[in-house]
Amino acid sequence: MQARGTMARVSAVAASLLWVLCVAPAAAQWETSPPPPQTGQYGAPASPWEAPPGHTAALPPVQLAPPSLLETAGFLVQTSFFVSSTAVGELDGALRAHGYRSSDRAWGGNASCLWRAVGVLWLGGRLELRARDWDRDGGVPASALGLSGMGVAHLRLVTGRSFEVGISAGAGLGGAGLEVNESTEVAFAVALHAGAHMGMNIVEPVRAFISLGYDFLQGFDFNESGHDIDLSGVAFAAGLEVLQ
Repeated sequence: MQARGTMARVSAVAASLLWVLCVAPAAAQWETSPPPPQTGQYGAPASPWEAPPGHTAALPPVQLAPPSLLETAGFLVQTSFFVSSTAVGELDGALRAHGYRSSDRAWGGNASCLWRAVGVLWLGGRLELRARDWDRDGGVPASALGLSGMGVAHLRLVTGRSFEVGISAGAGLGGAGLEVNESTEVAFAVALHAGAHMGMNIVEPVRAFISLGYDFLQGFDFNESGHDIDLSGVAFAAGLEVLQ
């Protein structure tokens, strides 16, 4: 019995030493060590935007660029100047027979007001002035002048915050006159237009554009011989427009 009591005391002392030397330090280290880092998908370190399991990720707000004036404008005013080829008709032959040279160019300018009807469709009006002349050796040149008013329609496609391409068409009425030897004859005229343009922003709301198109302007039967005053031709134009 005495031997058993001695063995029990030895066992208790040994267990106490084992707790002090092994279990207690390990437990203290477990309590003070930081939690293991979270990992994201495929074992990679978790992103600061990655939500813990069972939670919805809070993504940063997306900053959208505000629409440009080109996309929101509803009204514009434009003006341009152009040079144009010329059409050769019976009038040119009659003038050459009287010593005038051929007329190989026309020029002029126009002004337009347009409203956005819907989407890419713009409607409005255009006022245009066109001129050409025929030089004469040792004499006063002959000159023709045409004025027209047209209803026009534009299809304008925005290709970026600053660029735009489009096509245009128009029809209207006007008048044309010819001055030869200080005598002036005037005729009723028909005007038609078809073309394409490209524009870009300079500083909002001002834009620059160029265009290429065909303009028909012809005054009919202005003299007793039944000649027509033809101011038609392929025109290249450059101008400015202001949007609002």
